[in-house]
Amino acid sequence: MRRKFLSVVLCVCMMLTMAPFAFAAGETESETPTPPSNSSGSGSGSGAVTAGITTEKALKDAISAASENETITLGGSITLTAPIIIKKKITLDMDGHTFSSTQDIWNDATSAWSFISVQANGDLTITGNGTFQTKANDCYAVDVQDGATLTIENGTFVGNVHAIYVFEGSLFVHGGTYSIQQKYTNAAQADEFVLNCYDANRRNGSATISVSGGSFINFNPANCQAEGIATNFCADGYTTTSTTIGENTIYTVGAGTNSAVANAGANYNTLQSAINSVEANSSSTQTVTLLKDVTEDIAIPSDKTLTLDLNGKKLTNVSSDTITVASGANLTITGEGTVDNVTHGKADIYNNGTVILNNGNYTRSQEAKNTTETSGGNSYYNILNHGDMTIDGAVKVLSTGHFSSLVANGYYSYSSTNPRDGYVSGTNQDKPNLTIKGGSFSGGINTIKNDDNATLTINGGTFTSFTKPWHCNRYRWFFYR
Repeated sequence: MRRKFLSVVLCVCMMLTMAPFAFAAGETESETPTPPSNSSGSGSGSGAVTAGITTEKALKDAISAASENETITLGGSITLTAPIIIKKKITLDMDGHTFSSTQDIWNDATSAWSFISVQANGDLTITGNGTFQTKANDCYAVDVQDGATLTIENGTFVGNVHAIYVFEGSLFVHGGTYSIQQKYTNAAQADEFVLNCYDANRRNGSATISVSGGSFINFNPANCQAEGIATNFCADGYTTTSTTIGENTIYTVGAGTNSAVANAGANYNTLQSAINSVEANSSSTQTVTLLKDVTEDIAIPSDKTLTLDLNGKKLTNVSSDTITVASGANLTITGEGTVDNVTHGKADIYNNGTVILNNGNYTRSQEAKNTTETSGGNSYYNILNHGDMTIDGAVKVLSTGHFSSLVANGYYSYSSTNPRDGYVSGTNQDKPNLTIKGGSFSGGINTIKNDDNATLTINGGTFTSFTKPWHCNRYRWFFYR
């Protein structure tokens, strides 16, 4: 989600205290709390056990003295007054005991966010079926910062807005029960952020969550909104089943078919959701990677700049153009794979923005057995460009048809008010431009057609036509061979 900070809550007849508050992806983001300064732990890797810890001071002292790979075991429940900072590789065995608090832990000024904060070189494993019971309207149970690692084997974790928050680092959930008591302010998303990453770090891959076990109250880690609609935190080979108990739905993670089809830092159950999660109006390019063959009609919005990695997979349309690129959008396609369209009058790519094709096969697998006079009920261009497009590299564009051109650049009728045929201000570009530097192009009544008000530049490539001449030019073209 976009904003991970807490608002001030006025306590009745008490002083002001800090309470967690969060904003979902898509809302305005303000300055993120700065994590505390780092210092790495050290140790000899003894694997020793320190047991019988019953006070907050004893716990902090044990962590400070612990060697790498040491296990620290509680001997009783502890009431915390401040976060426990862990900056080394240890195991915390709760031994069935409880962390709780009677005063606020959260302090934005000191970056105190949770009962436990794993930072710097920290690599914490939590086991022992203990309970993290935060004070209502206060802090998270555990957070991860600075590229640290947190592994949870079991236990009960009750937080506020988030149970576990990954600012930067990795979270692995193998078991446990997770819930929140302070809900997100939008009732429709009340429990959607039980597990959560900081958006910017999720996008660049430095904040990750992988879930292969556990139970979650009113939060589905296989289909949530934590990083945008259809976020899927479940590991490959895992999914959720649900049971309703009273007013609550319990989602339990177990082995099963994972529905994620694309990755944009996190995994998503639809390609469009992954695209929508890309930061709007960003000066940097984010990559969206296909994880499986996908059947979707996708749109690249005008405020997005992204690379789509086909990753050896196939993207097929449902009923519209397979990929529609809006004016103002920037799309680069890389990776081996196929973009297919199976619908009459629709294209693999309908571009009104800026597109670079560096790889991929672009086909119309259901193109009818047609002639130059009749479509046979299913025919169209593979690529329709009303924007700026560059084709280079290992690109292959193939059609078996004889009715439509393979690639169309420019307008069938410039003055038409239909944006598929003519220039419409704000929808497409006045002077479309297509540059072909390489690739293989085969089929169509004409392989490359350059229409009204468009410029075509060909510097390389292989062009094969089985019907009429491979090129048809109605405006301006430059051919260098």
